[in-house]
Amino acid sequence: LRGVRVAQQLDGKEPPQTKFEADGSARLTGWRDENDRGEPQMDQRDVDGRRTLHIPAAGGRSPGSWRTQVYLTRGRYRFEGMVRSDGLTSGRAGLRISGGHRNTGIGGTSPWRMLSHEFEVTDAGVDVEFVCDFYGMAGEVWFDADSFRVKRL
Repeated sequence: LRGVRVAQQLDGKEPPQTKFEADGSARLTGWRDENDRGEPQMDQRDVDGRRTLHIPAAGGRSPGSWRTQVYLTRGRYRFEGMVRSDGLTSGRAGLRISGGHRNTGIGGTSPWRMLSHEFEVTDAGVDVEFVCDFYGMAGEVWFDADSFRVKRL
Protein backbone atom coordinates (compact mmCIF):
# COMPACT_ATOMS: atom_id res chain seq x y z
CA LEU A 1 0.00 0.00 0.00
CA ARG A 2 2.84 2.38 0.79
CA GLY A 3 4.28 2.00 -2.74
CA VAL A 4 0.85 2.73 -4.22
CA ARG A 5 0.52 5.88 -2.08
CA VAL A 6 3.96 7.14 -3.12
CA ALA A 7 3.15 6.57 -6.81
CA GLN A 8 -0.17 8.40 -6.38
CA GLN A 9 1.55 11.35 -4.70
CA LEU A 10 4.13 11.53 -7.50
CA ASP A 11 1.21 11.65 -9.97
CA GLY A 12 -0.33 14.52 -7.96
CA LYS A 13 -3.24 12.43 -6.63
CA GLU A 14 -4.48 13.05 -3.11
CA PRO A 15 -4.79 9.99 -0.83
CA PRO A 16 -8.36 8.92 -0.03
CA GLN A 17 -9.63 10.78 3.02
CA THR A 18 -11.06 8.78 5.90
CA LYS A 19 -14.76 9.56 6.33
CA PHE A 20 -15.64 10.36 9.93
CA GLU A 21 -19.22 10.28 11.26
CA ALA A 22 -20.81 13.15 13.22
CA ASP A 23 -19.55 11.59 16.48
CA GLY A 24 -15.93 11.81 15.24
CA SER A 25 -15.54 8.07 14.57
CA ALA A 26 -14.77 6.05 11.46
CA ARG A 27 -15.40 2.32 11.09
CA LEU A 28 -12.37 0.12 10.36
CA THR A 29 -12.82 -2.60 7.72
CA GLY A 30 -10.72 -4.62 5.30
CA TRP A 31 -8.88 -6.72 7.90
CA ARG A 32 -6.17 -9.15 6.74
CA ASP A 33 -4.41 -11.83 8.80
CA GLU A 34 -0.67 -11.78 9.39
CA ASN A 35 1.10 -14.83 10.77
CA ASP A 36 4.16 -13.55 12.67
CA ARG A 37 5.67 -16.92 13.72
CA GLY A 38 4.43 -20.43 14.31
CA GLU A 39 1.23 -21.47 12.66
CA PRO A 40 -1.83 -19.94 14.31
CA GLN A 41 -4.91 -20.92 12.28
CA MET A 42 -6.57 -17.52 11.99
CA ASP A 43 -10.10 -17.33 10.61
CA GLN A 44 -13.27 -15.29 10.60
CA ARG A 45 -16.33 -16.80 12.25
CA ASP A 46 -19.55 -15.88 14.02
CA VAL A 47 -19.35 -16.13 17.82
CA ASP A 48 -22.03 -14.95 20.26
CA GLY A 49 -23.89 -13.37 17.34
CA ARG A 50 -20.82 -11.31 16.37
CA ARG A 51 -18.68 -11.43 13.22
CA THR A 52 -15.21 -12.06 14.62
CA LEU A 53 -11.54 -12.15 13.73
CA HIS A 54 -10.26 -15.26 15.53
CA ILE A 55 -6.74 -16.31 16.55
CA PRO A 56 -6.09 -19.59 18.42
CA ALA A 57 -2.69 -20.61 19.80
CA ALA A 58 -1.06 -23.34 17.74
CA GLY A 59 1.35 -24.81 20.29
CA GLY A 60 4.44 -22.99 21.51
CA ARG A 61 4.53 -19.21 21.23
CA SER A 62 2.11 -18.37 18.42
CA PRO A 63 1.99 -14.67 17.66
CA GLY A 64 -0.47 -13.54 15.02
CA SER A 65 -2.41 -10.42 14.15
CA TRP A 66 -5.25 -8.95 12.11
CA ARG A 67 -4.38 -5.66 10.37
CA THR A 68 -5.92 -2.89 8.31
CA GLN A 69 -4.75 0.57 7.18
CA VAL A 70 -6.38 3.97 6.78
CA TYR A 71 -5.04 7.41 5.90
CA LEU A 72 -5.21 9.90 8.79
CA THR A 73 -4.26 13.56 9.04
CA ARG A 74 -2.45 15.25 11.94
CA GLY A 75 -4.18 14.88 15.32
CA ARG A 76 -4.89 12.66 18.33
CA TYR A 77 -6.91 9.48 17.89
CA ARG A 78 -8.24 6.45 19.76
CA PHE A 79 -8.45 2.96 18.24
CA GLU A 80 -11.13 0.91 20.00
CA GLY A 81 -12.97 -2.40 19.74
CA MET A 82 -14.39 -5.40 21.60
CA VAL A 83 -12.20 -8.41 22.47
CA ARG A 84 -12.81 -11.76 24.20
CA SER A 85 -10.35 -14.48 25.28
CA ASP A 86 -10.54 -18.07 26.50
CA GLY A 87 -7.75 -19.96 28.28
CA LEU A 88 -5.00 -17.56 27.17
CA THR A 89 -1.79 -18.52 29.00
CA SER A 90 1.68 -16.99 28.93
CA GLY A 91 0.54 -14.18 26.69
CA ARG A 92 -1.87 -11.35 25.92
CA ALA A 93 -4.18 -10.05 23.26
CA GLY A 94 -4.73 -6.38 22.56
CA LEU A 95 -4.90 -3.40 20.23
CA ARG A 96 -2.16 -1.11 18.96
CA ILE A 97 -0.93 0.62 15.84
CA SER A 98 2.01 -0.73 13.88
CA GLY A 99 5.25 0.53 15.38
CA GLY A 100 3.51 1.31 18.68
CA HIS A 101 3.37 -0.55 21.96
CA ARG A 102 0.16 -2.07 23.26
CA ASN A 103 -0.78 -0.28 26.47
CA THR A 104 -3.76 -2.47 27.40
CA GLY A 105 -4.65 -6.08 26.79
CA ILE A 106 -6.39 -9.14 28.12
CA GLY A 107 -5.19 -12.56 29.19
CA GLY A 108 -6.66 -15.68 30.74
CA THR A 109 -10.39 -15.99 30.14
CA SER A 110 -12.21 -12.71 29.67
CA PRO A 111 -15.77 -11.93 28.51
CA TRP A 112 -16.34 -9.37 25.76
CA ARG A 113 -14.63 -6.19 26.78
CA MET A 114 -13.86 -2.84 25.14
CA LEU A 115 -10.15 -2.11 24.65
CA SER A 116 -8.64 1.09 23.31
CA HIS A 117 -5.29 2.49 22.22
CA GLU A 118 -4.61 6.24 21.96
CA PHE A 119 -2.04 7.62 19.54
CA GLU A 120 -1.02 10.78 17.73
CA VAL A 121 -0.32 11.46 14.05
CA THR A 122 2.32 14.20 13.90
CA ASP A 123 2.79 14.30 10.11
CA ALA A 124 0.43 16.20 7.79
CA GLY A 125 -1.02 12.83 6.73
CA VAL A 126 0.03 9.20 6.90
CA ASP A 127 -1.27 5.65 6.42
CA VAL A 128 -1.79 4.18 9.89
CA GLU A 129 -1.82 0.40 10.29
CA PHE A 130 -4.19 -0.83 13.01
CA VAL A 131 -3.25 -4.11 14.70
CA CYS A 132 -5.32 -6.63 16.70
CA ASP A 133 -2.62 -8.89 18.05
CA PHE A 134 -2.17 -12.08 20.04
CA TYR A 135 0.68 -14.06 21.50
CA GLY A 136 0.44 -16.98 23.86
CA MET A 137 1.23 -20.61 24.56
CA ALA A 138 -2.41 -21.76 24.75
CA GLY A 139 -5.92 -20.39 24.35
CA GLU A 140 -7.66 -18.25 21.79
CA VAL A 141 -8.94 -14.75 21.22
CA TRP A 142 -11.81 -13.21 19.26
CA PHE A 143 -11.97 -9.60 18.04
CA ASP A 144 -15.45 -8.24 17.18
CA ALA A 145 -14.89 -7.08 13.58
CA ASP A 146 -17.91 -4.76 13.55
CA SER A 147 -16.91 -2.93 16.75
CA PHE A 148 -13.63 -1.43 15.51
CA ARG A 149 -13.50 2.34 15.20
CA VAL A 150 -10.92 5.08 15.09
CA LYS A 151 -12.06 8.27 16.87
CA ARG A 152 -10.67 11.79 16.69
CA LEU A 153 -9.93 13.18 20.14
